[in-house]
Amino acid sequence: MSWKGIFWVLGGAVLFAIMNVLKSKAVKPIEKKGYGLDVVVVTAVTTLAASLVSFAAGFLVIGLPQLKVGYDITSSFLQAYLITAVINIFIQYGNTAAMKYGDASLVVPIASTMPMFAIIMAFVVLKEWPTFWGRVGILLVAGGSYVLNLQGPKQQLPKWLQQFLPEPWQPHVNFYLNPWLRLLSNRGVQIALGVAYLGAISTTFDKIATLASDPFFFSGAV
Repeated sequence: MSWKGIFWVLGGAVLFAIMNVLKSKAVKPIEKKGYGLDVVVVTAVTTLAASLVSFAAGFLVIGLPQLKVGYDITSSFLQAYLITAVINIFIQYGNTAAMKYGDASLVVPIASTMPMFAIIMAFVVLKEWPTFWGRVGILLVAGGSYVLNLQGPKQQLPKWLQQFLPEPWQPHVNFYLNPWLRLLSNRGVQIALGVAYLGAISTTFDKIATLASDPFFFSGAV
């Protein structure tokens, strides 16, 4: 990856984190009022604003888009766009809903597991496979996400597991299984994991549609 690519990835990650914190504040119940903004409203307003900004920036920087069309799904804009546009309805809504039901510090790291799912789709559709260091990087990101979730609110071990394990072992097992226990009990984390799966599918078609148009036009359209 070029330095320009690294800059956009890191910059996008920072903006993504800020966006999710703001979404979380918007949909969580407001102090003394007891209610937050509706998930559908927040999703619609943020995506519409992002779309308008993307179109405006695209016309200013690039001009009218040059779309590649054809019957090959691996190189044509329309087919890839339609697939990822439909998937993104669920991704954008699910991402906002996850902020409502779970803390951003727990929900956002789940999204970092997406590359592990994405490599499968990239191989199936684009015949792309990460290098050795790419696979190491993906494992480090996923491992980091797991470590972050170790520090979250503690969940109780299931009763059947408490009966099976010796009492001195239970605190240690509880600590290392805590991310999995939270996944089974926290609705926000469950939604975030589903969004990560969907994101892995859409990312492949995002790339195809972007290469068949331009980043600004694709982002605004989708």
